[in-house]
Order: sequence, then C-alpha cells, then structure tokens
Amino acid sequence: MTACLREQSYDAAFGMNLATPPRDGDSRFTLDMSAFARQTREQKRIKDGVRRLSDLSGMWNITGVEGLFSIVVELLSIFFAWMLLQEVKWETFFQFPRRPKARMLQVLLAVAIGHLFAGFILQYWGYSVMLRSFVE
Repeated sequence: MTACLREQSYDAAFGMNLATPPRDGDSRFTLDMSAFARQTREQKRIKDGVRRLSDLSGMWNITGVEGLFSIVVELLSIFFAWMLLQEVKWETFFQFPRRPKARMLQVLLAVAIGHLFAGFILQYWGYSVMLRSFVE
C-alpha cells in the first residue's frame, strides 16, 4: 500500500514522481528534459542578444563621438565667423550698429557662414576617412 502511495505522489511543478527515480523511457521525464532544453536554448538566445546589443552599443559609442565632434566643429565655426564679422564696419550698413536688430543680423550671418564653413570641414573630414579605407 505504501508503494502505491509513493508512485502516486507527484510534484505539481514538474509532473514527476519524486518518490521513485524515473525509469528509462518514462515519457514524463523526457518531457521535462525537453522543457529544460527549451529553457537553455532561450537562455542562449538571450545571451546572444546581449552580445549583439553590446556590439550595437559600440557602434552607438562611435556614432556619439562623431556627433560630438560635429557639434564642436559647428560651434567653433560659428564662433570663428562671429569673430570675423566683428571686423566689418557695420556703420556703413546701419545708422546704429549696436542696436538689437543689427546684432541679430550679425548673429544670423555668423550662424549661416559658420554652418557653411563647418559643412565644408566635416565633408572634407568624411572624404579623408573614405580615402583612408580606400588605401588600406
């Protein structure tokens, strides 16, 4: 009678008889092993996904550095254009060159000229990088 009770005491989570070891060819045991294999495959996929994500984060890091470089070049170009525009005699164009409207025109001209100059520098930089890969 105790043997019958032992055979009927199953674990609810796995559906296996814990009192007796699994026999060869026990279908419940093979089902549990396939569930374990599925779980390990999912864990491997997750690890592979994390590896791919880390590869992408390296790419994003390079893109971030390029973006930071572009911003710095753009701001330096605008500053350079602003410094050059300070040498222009604005009295010939405006009656009062220190007024806000004249200053706003100077700022807009500095941004436009600086942006054009920065575009030239960044394109030249991109072409030189392409040539470097051509030589290798």
